[in-house]
Amino acid sequence: AELSNTPLPSAGQIIGRLEELERDLASRQTDAEQLAGGYARAKRDYEEAYARAFTEAGGNGKLSIEARKMLALLKLVQDGDYKTLVVAEAAWEGCKAGLRVLETRASLGQSVLRAMVRHE
Repeated sequence: AELSNTPLPSAGQIIGRLEELERDLASRQTDAEQLAGGYARAKRDYEEAYARAFTEAGGNGKLSIEARKMLALLKLVQDGDYKTLVVAEAAWEGCKAGLRVLETRASLGQSVLRAMVRHE
């Protein structure tokens, strides 16, 4: 493999990039908290609606538990509760993935900076 002729960044450049990452993470914190809260509320509401729908699908003891589960899920899909949960979960998971990328980049930058300091 050929070595790149691209010069390595200076410690100052790495520190500058770490500061940018810190600002980016800080700016996303409020959105992350709102998305986490939205997901928690959607999950709570879904579970409550599911329990209610499962109970209502009792069928006077004539239906199996699996049949009651399916009827409850179908009701939640029709009522939009399931979609609300899925959308909230997707938004929260997407946010977490973005935060993990930024945290990984910051960790790598810190490691490179430590290596540079030890090497000097």
